[in-house]
Amino acid sequence: MKKELSATMLEVVEYMKKHDDVILRHPGGFWGEGALKFPTWGASSVHALVLRGVADYSEWAEGRNGRFPIAAKLKRAAPTESSTQVKP
Repeated sequence: MKKELSATMLEVVEYMKKHDDVILRHPGGFWGEGALKFPTWGASSVHALVLRGVADYSEWAEGRNGRFPIAAKLKRAAPTESSTQVKP
């Protein structure tokens, strides 16, 4: 059984579709437009899409504590708000 996507996860998917199916991580761990620009989302929203098989991390960077993702890309046939039941 596939897990439902939250309203926030669907927002991220719609953002990615408008940006060549990609979302980028910015300093501070925020994903989206970047520093002091909106919309942005926390790492947990993007990670939840990866765990549910909707997106994959596509680029990585090296930090003092090891590798971390800096870009994610939608997989083919990513869900839309109209095709996915939203979790309350």
